[in-house]
Amino acid sequence: MLGTTLTAADVADTFVRLGFAYKEQDGVFEVQPPQERLDIEIAEDLIEEVGRIVGYDKIPATPLPAFDNKPAINKNFYAAEKAREDLMSSGYSEVCTSVFADVGERMVLNKVDSVHPYLRDSLIPGLTQALVKNKPNKDLLGLKEIKLFEIGTVWKGGKEVVMLGSITEKNPATEQPLPAIQGLPLEYDALPLSDTARFEPFSKYPYMVRDIALWVPAGTDVLMVETRLCESAGPLAARVMPFDRFEKEGRVSLAFRIIFQSPERTLTEPEVAEAMVRVAEAVRAQGYEVR
Repeated sequence: MLGTTLTAADVADTFVRLGFAYKEQDGVFEVQPPQERLDIEIAEDLIEEVGRIVGYDKIPATPLPAFDNKPAINKNFYAAEKAREDLMSSGYSEVCTSVFADVGERMVLNKVDSVHPYLRDSLIPGLTQALVKNKPNKDLLGLKEIKLFEIGTVWKGGKEVVMLGSITEKNPATEQPLPAIQGLPLEYDALPLSDTARFEPFSKYPYMVRDIALWVPAGTDVLMVETRLCESAGPLAARVMPFDRFEKEGRVSLAFRIIFQSPERTLTEPEVAEAMVRVAEAVRAQGYEVR
């Protein structure tokens, strides 16, 4: 299994050095690992210990055997990826909720806690709770509507079933068995590559929201106004986004939402108010009128 040849003495030396009690007869070892070595459960675990003690450098590298045929396509995985990509392209975000519930058909023998002693029989309760928890972060995420989905196992009717559930702010949670793929696909679809330039940690501190509406001349570049607001709001402005626009008598009203958040501490009302004063002064200097 290690791809090398070892003598019985090499193997016995390993068990002696590890303090493993053993018996040997005709090259067959019967081993009793110490009680504290809970990671030693099967024969392969013992083989791994032998390789580790003998030294990985003494085990020659061996090329993997070539496959005559491509691995079979996993229909469940294929179906899950297809549903996942379709929903994400429609603005949904995936969540993974707990498989434990306070009610259900199948009780867990070794309960995680006394509150959720059952395996879930539906995705709907978890999705509903996830929507409630995510709605307060809608402004920070720059979303107009929270839309969630989950692909997960439920235990219902004496069976384990993979379900697809979804929920939005406008539509209640629904679920159905993961749609089956008709026919055998020949290969997996290529997954789209992320266009994210960089990843940043999110702040664990609460954010504060302020709105500002401006009268600007017709033809004014919205992006230019947004950039000016962001610069004048300062480094505590985590996000600036337009959310309303209408025209009246040759002028245009633009409304923006500014989300303030610090990665290091909880903000105070005075410092956000001070930032909004700077914002108002900056847009007036551009000739805009604060509504």
